[in-house]
This record gives sequence, C-alpha cells and structure tokens, in this order.
Amino acid sequence: HARQKAIEWKALIRRGIDPAEEIARIRLEEESARQNRRTLSDILDQYEREKLVNLRRGSATRRALDGRCGLLVTFLDREPSTITRAEVRAVLRERVVASPVSANRQLAYANAFFNWCVREEIIPENPARSIAKPAQEKSRNRHHSIEELKEIWAAAEDLGYPFGPWLRLA
Repeated sequence: HARQKAIEWKALIRRGIDPAEEIARIRLEEESARQNRRTLSDILDQYEREKLVNLRRGSATRRALDGRCGLLVTFLDREPSTITRAEVRAVLRERVVASPVSANRQLAYANAFFNWCVREEIIPENPARSIAKPAQEKSRNRHHSIEELKEIWAAAEDLGYPFGPWLRLA
C-alpha cells in the first residue's frame, strides 16, 4: 500500500503538483460535499431553532414531525429534496388507521415545515402540498346534564366573588 502511494505521489510531483496540497484540496472538497448534503434531521434541527422555539406548542410540533410516531420519522436520514409526495401520502395512510385526527395534525405540521423549507430555498417544492386531509374530523356537541349543572352551580357558590357569580351568570 505504501509503495503504491509513493508511486502515485511521484507521478503527481512529475506533473508539478504538491501531494500535500492535493490531499488538502481533496479533504476540503469532501468536507464541502458533506456540508452540502444536509439530512432532514439537520433541517428539522434548524427549523426548531429558527421557528419552533417561538411557538407555544413548538415541542409538540417537533414530536409530531420526527418523534417516535412522527410523520417524517422514516425520512430523517434522507435529503429533503428526495422526499416525494407519494411517499408522504403512503406514510399518512398508515398513520390514519391508528389515529385519524393525529394524522390530520401531522399533515398540517409537515405542510408548514415543508413550506418553510421552500421559503428558505432548501427544497424546490413542498412534497406535502395539495395532499387532502386523510380523515374527516367530527365536531363534538356535548351539553351538561342536569346533574352536572347542579354540581357546577354548587361549586360556583364556593368560589365566591367575582368568579362564582360570573360562572352562575354564564
């Protein structure tokens, strides 16, 4: 191995190239290539530092994206530009079986994340764009029973002024 390396270096010297400078140049190119190849995990870290830190539910959003059951957890070691709409849709179909409302939220968070990536010129287009919500959400209409209203009325008396009378008025 050493002899082969010496032969290569002699050939470089004959061509007028300093082997030490050539090695430094190659290392610099490799480092530059590594820095240019950013994984989705790296981009999510940047997103958290720049955007999610300012949101009240930023940590929950991050978990929905790359947590144990996150929508993008299978893509963390890939470059964001290689993720396709079909792949996002396939993962979303799996999520909707277990938790339909959570799948809707994860899609919304992923859509916001990829829109941010487009604005930051990290990726050319949003792979989650125009994917319809996978599940219909049901609005809940619940009213207190008479027994519950009696308990609320009694508890409001214990609260005292100003909240007790306000709760009774409500």
